[in-house]
Amino acid sequence: MQFTKKQIIFLTVGGVTAFILALVALDMLPGLNYKENITTLTFWGVDDPKIWAKTITNFRTDRPDLAISYKRISEDNYEKELVNAMALGKGPDIFMFENNWLLKHGDKVAPAPPGKMTTDTVKTLFPQVAEDDFLANNQVYALPLYIDTLAMVYNRTLFDQGEIVFPPKTWNEVALATSALKIVEGDTIKRGAFALGGSSRNIVNAADIVSAFFLQNGNSMVNKELNRSTFSDRKGKDAFSIYVRFADPASSSYTWNQSLHMDSEALVRGEVAAIFAYATEAQDLEDRNSFLDIGVAPLPQIDPTDEVSMADYWGLAVSGRSSHKIKGKMVNTTREAWDFVIFATTNEDAASTYMAHTGRPPALRTLINEIIATNENTAAAYAVYKERRPALRTVIDKTIANPKLGIFASQALTARSWLRLGEESFAEAFDGAVEATLNGELAAPKALDRAGGIITEELQSR
Repeated sequence: MQFTKKQIIFLTVGGVTAFILALVALDMLPGLNYKENITTLTFWGVDDPKIWAKTITNFRTDRPDLAISYKRISEDNYEKELVNAMALGKGPDIFMFENNWLLKHGDKVAPAPPGKMTTDTVKTLFPQVAEDDFLANNQVYALPLYIDTLAMVYNRTLFDQGEIVFPPKTWNEVALATSALKIVEGDTIKRGAFALGGSSRNIVNAADIVSAFFLQNGNSMVNKELNRSTFSDRKGKDAFSIYVRFADPASSSYTWNQSLHMDSEALVRGEVAAIFAYATEAQDLEDRNSFLDIGVAPLPQIDPTDEVSMADYWGLAVSGRSSHKIKGKMVNTTREAWDFVIFATTNEDAASTYMAHTGRPPALRTLINEIIATNENTAAAYAVYKERRPALRTVIDKTIANPKLGIFASQALTARSWLRLGEESFAEAFDGAVEATLNGELAAPKALDRAGGIITEELQSR
């Protein structure tokens, strides 16, 4: 069969093109292989992947040499799966890191390389609690995605009926308000005033509430060497006695006992006037009962001139084993992983996108300031900032839609936390102290001493 000159040229060009495309598909064409120049970093978290899509896309605009592969893991299984994967050398490059994990999992983290993020920069960008939780030995181990805080979440209708005009600002005022809010018939609490004094059995955030009492009373929780608990010292015992009196039938401020529903359920049912919850929990309460008129007030204080709130949040950290094969060689990719962590947590657009998707209060001081300004004067704040960059407009719009967010956000500036080997172990030790006190097994000081001993033993065995 004879081909014309044009047919020969067409077949030749087509054949060469097909050959080149085949080489590209098989990653066999040096110099033209785009994939060869891209490093894919793995990222594990507990968030819905949709939350991260925009931030990852925007990051790749600046860093086309890096791809981010996000994997969501159930929060209930997250810690176990993460630790197991790291033990097998199959862990992620970047992972979500709880704010009290540094003592427990700090050995799995690669601190920020020199020049990437300094401790002074962290102190400038974020509230003090991030410094307390994520900095050690003059190094940065993680950065916060948001900072949620514990606040009073109350039923406005019940407060109005009890003629409580303004939410109490101190724990003494809380104690005084119990008589106006509670309904007690004989030994039965028909309606509690505040979910206080009990254990985690029916108070979701019991361990955090009692931690707040300790921290507000000037207790350091653990010593500087992190090998001994200090919450059972004199100040701790004073704080503990303030807490348990709310579940002591012999106390005038008695308002709660172990027979009542879980506090969040009790609030939804109208069986308690107020509980203490985080921003995400407050939103869930409103979703469960749209007829519930919920108010949010700052966490009451022991000394209102020295405010201390309680923080709970996630940050981002980089694995100590982040490395990838690049051009045939294994290369440490800690710096590249930290580039993403810094972008996701310090870029205002990324931080406000995260806030918009999750409803969680921001961690950046600049965004906290925008929320406070908006709450103080919504119209003026919006008029001033509406022409500024989209990140700030997003924050302001979110604040206008949910003004309660301002309470949680502003408390981040006075928030504190403390490093522990596990939330569960402290909660169990504390629950044991509360229940031993309430059932008469031990006097409150002895019960707290026992809890302190349990935590000290745990610290010294690590």
